Amino acid sequence: MKYLFHLNFVASIVLWQPISEMMEIEYLYQDSEIVAINKPCGVPVQPDHYDVKDVQTQVSEEMGSPYHLINRIDRPVSGIVLLASSPKSMRAYQSLWQQHAVQKDYLAIAQGHLEEDQGILINRLYKGANNKAYVVPEPQGKRAALDYQVVDRLDRYTIVKVSLHSGRFHQIRCQLAHIGHPVGGDVKYGARRRNVDRSIHLHSWKLFLPDLEIVAPVPDRDNLWKAVRESLIEKGLIPSEKG
Repeated sequence: MKYLFHLNFVASIVLWQPISEMMEIEYLYQDSEIVAINKPCGVPVQPDHYDVKDVQTQVSEEMGSPYHLINRIDRPVSGIVLLASSPKSMRAYQSLWQQHAVQKDYLAIAQGHLEEDQGILINRLYKGANNKAYVVPEPQGKRAALDYQVVDRLDRYTIVKVSLHSGRFHQIRCQLAHIGHPVGGDVKYGARRRNVDRSIHLHSWKLFLPDLEIVAPVPDRDNLWKAVRESLIEKGLIPSEKG
């Protein structure tokens, strides 16, 4: 899998170079109505203006018919994306989100050490014109709620399991940054440094649907994610590689 970047130092904007080759997609689940894939970081879920191969296009090509996005995750985020084989199935599964019948759990590597082992964050979020979310006072913005649980504390980071209770734009990124603990690599929201591959340390880990649980393996693309895997194995939250 290859992604090419260069930095325009005049404008300080990351520009993506066109890549036409097929990416390697890991399929997590498939039936007649949906497929679930483990999206790599740096890959868009749908076509964008950078002309980089996207998840929706490639899945449609591999399946031989158009597939439709049920959920989306940000480009620098990895993890579970669901696609439907028909507009009818797409609407049926999206209605589950509207009925709050879906639970989404993320793993985040947050900068610094969270003081509390668990907590609930409730804010009003507003999406600005610069493609960034902001915490705003009532009655502005939209209500955003999540709960978090500390899995482990590393030297300079905290491994956090985050469960969403709403699906606002950049919600986890904005709310963790608001309490002083931005996601690792997320310089847009105050992280100290950018990751080399432009990813951020946020992974859509588990998706609970009625009668179905989907799990995306934890990344191991850098030392921090490897430390997360080791911690989760040690705590019995994921199986060891030896089974």
